[in-house]
Amino acid sequence: MGSFIYIVKDEDTVIIEEKRKELEQRLECVFNESGMMKMEHVQLYGKQIGTLRPVKIKDGYTTFYYNQIEEDAWENAGYTVKGGVYSDKVGWRAFSVSMAAAYILQTFYMNGPAYVVQDGHLIVPWRYMEWFRYLFSETYLLPDADLMRLVEVFHEQGISFPNVFEQSEELANSGYTPESLVDAIAVIHGTKYIYKLIDKDSEHKQNKNFYYDDCIRAVDKNIERFKQNSPWNDGQQVQYLMDIIYKLADKDEITERGENKKEAFGLQFFIKLSSNYAFAIKRIAEVYNKDFWKLYQPIIGKKRKNFFSKNIENDYEQMVESMSTSKFFCENDDDMLPVWKPNRDMQLSEKLENWFEDIKKQFDTYIQEGRTIAKPIRQIMNDLYYANVNYLNIYVNADFLEETLDHIEDIRYQAVWQIFHKMIYSPKVMEEGEKIFDQEALKQGIRKTKHGWTMTNCELKRNGERMTVKRYLALVANLELRKKVFGF
Repeated sequence: MGSFIYIVKDEDTVIIEEKRKELEQRLECVFNESGMMKMEHVQLYGKQIGTLRPVKIKDGYTTFYYNQIEEDAWENAGYTVKGGVYSDKVGWRAFSVSMAAAYILQTFYMNGPAYVVQDGHLIVPWRYMEWFRYLFSETYLLPDADLMRLVEVFHEQGISFPNVFEQSEELANSGYTPESLVDAIAVIHGTKYIYKLIDKDSEHKQNKNFYYDDCIRAVDKNIERFKQNSPWNDGQQVQYLMDIIYKLADKDEITERGENKKEAFGLQFFIKLSSNYAFAIKRIAEVYNKDFWKLYQPIIGKKRKNFFSKNIENDYEQMVESMSTSKFFCENDDDMLPVWKPNRDMQLSEKLENWFEDIKKQFDTYIQEGRTIAKPIRQIMNDLYYANVNYLNIYVNADFLEETLDHIEDIRYQAVWQIFHKMIYSPKVMEEGEKIFDQEALKQGIRKTKHGWTMTNCELKRNGERMTVKRYLALVANLELRKKVFGF
């Protein structure tokens, strides 16, 4: 049991080598911005603690299994030159969203259409594209905006089709053309679903302008009229209809003209105008009770000319908005201190800014009084061990811990750790922090969660005092934020 994410693509669709370096740089940014961390363990003085190190892609490889936004570990995930982004079980929270973002980013660097799926459900790229704009100041456009290509790939590989009708708005926002969206919905769900879609907008009924949905209705009407008026049997009718559609697809020319061929002419005309070959063939398959994919086979892979949405790419580039990391992960800015930067559009709360002032006063007091720690390394190890046991999943940044050890005699670093020591042993922090444990077990002196960490209620995990401890370690690990608060 578990949740899995993977890419669906043709066998020969691979990462474009000329773009691999940029992809790796941006994947590294996505991993770190989304809280992915490498977990390492340090043991000193009989105490073992966990440390978190930012993800780096080195020589085309990285692996990790912990997400600090979710505060949980899943199975190994990462990136390799040979296979690109990879993962096993990803859960359903920030770890999952982070990996989906990485997979989607990779699809923009591949030489053919590729689609990201989680447990049989298509992951629509729209929100991820808005986050990428925030991260990279660039609007990604779909490598292939024809959603029918997705349907064709899924059919070829025998994969269950996603519910594109329910996702139609997000797919349109992602940049898939209206023509291909109509075709995909018709093929997967049936042509009746198209009317559920286009009937939502009744504007065309209020004026004399000609709209795209009029083309769809006209395709349907001409098929119905042809069946009613043709003297041929069903087999001959289907043969004729498919012949004229294949000719239109091959030559982009209307071949059927004349008074006795007005339905055939109308069918070709409105298919040419709408580019909805799949919709027309699906409707023929429904009317005549035929196998759609047998009829559609000669059309697979053919490029369509989109009359109504030919300029959508230019318009779409202006439509994609920027979505901050906090908003993308549905977090408040106070809990995103690991990714805080001076030029970021992050609004830290007044409460947090006041807290910064309070701990700066403590820091200044330690410096002015020249307070030092008798055995600093031992105390740091003991405190980190104690914090993890008593507040759970409290980990220090590995780079900051190493920085501390390199400057262990520096009073500034000792002051930082003295503040941490006072914080974790504060009676208020300890009392509030204990709420995370199973209260019956706690009465017996056993510190454990009732249902295991992963299933523990987020409100318990994020009780105010525990988050204070976590935010403090995030503050000191973020060099730019540390300079803002402590000055070094």
